[in-house]
Amino acid sequence: MLDLLKNPLLYMGLLLISLNLVSLLTPLKAAATYFDLGISMGVIVFLFNEKLMSLAVMTCLLLLYANLPFKNDLQLSLIVRSSTSTWFVAQIGYVFLLSIGYPIILLLLSGLVLWQQVELTHEWGKLLGSIAYYPSLLEEFSIFLYPSNGVMTTYTPLEAILFTLTLLMLVSLFAGVLILTFNLIYSGLGFAIYAVLMFVEFSLMFFPGYAIKYFSPLSWLSLERISLSFMDNLPSMTYVVTFLVVSIITCLLAIFFLLKSSRFRERVINE
Repeated sequence: MLDLLKNPLLYMGLLLISLNLVSLLTPLKAAATYFDLGISMGVIVFLFNEKLMSLAVMTCLLLLYANLPFKNDLQLSLIVRSSTSTWFVAQIGYVFLLSIGYPIILLLLSGLVLWQQVELTHEWGKLLGSIAYYPSLLEEFSIFLYPSNGVMTTYTPLEAILFTLTLLMLVSLFAGVLILTFNLIYSGLGFAIYAVLMFVEFSLMFFPGYAIKYFSPLSWLSLERISLSFMDNLPSMTYVVTFLVVSIITCLLAIFFLLKSSRFRERVINE
């Protein structure tokens, strides 16, 4: 983890997300000041409704996983002197820690931007409710973050926050093990596949009615992309969680069997 803290890509990713948070939340803060209202912390669940924020979060993940599999002198000595199992634990541990820390960092950064106007309440609040019912306020205050009425009527703010952070953790973990798995097969292949998934996510802007939404894990960061009723023809929460968990387990098993290959050790050391 010390190597992570020394990695400039970490701070580039955090800067990218911070700039997007400020850009999205500042107009909302202006509206809150104008109406003298607080902003529910539940607003963070709507961040992923905005494409640029989704792009920032996905790009940050790519930056954080850019050095997978990492092979510093310590890691190489683990392979040579002990076994690939120790190396495997170190790699997966890195991905797991990042996946857990990433949602927490996003939550803290959002709270920091909203600091003086954040409202800790079990309700969505008058401001978000008004914007959801009167979309004209979006244009009036140049707000690009739009609250979903469907999400607000289906979930409480706490439920929505927990679901969003859990999905972000699962998607981060999925992205990490996916990149690691395919980078072990061929250097750079994992990043190429992740780039394809990013393309699939943004293709939903132009093909929203197609079955592609059932195979776009990166789009599931937004609760609006997950079924709220039987009529909306979207993947259910059960489907989404099952897909991510099964994919993660499959990648972990693939990594485990890759490490069993004697040719793998030689390739990692010599690359």
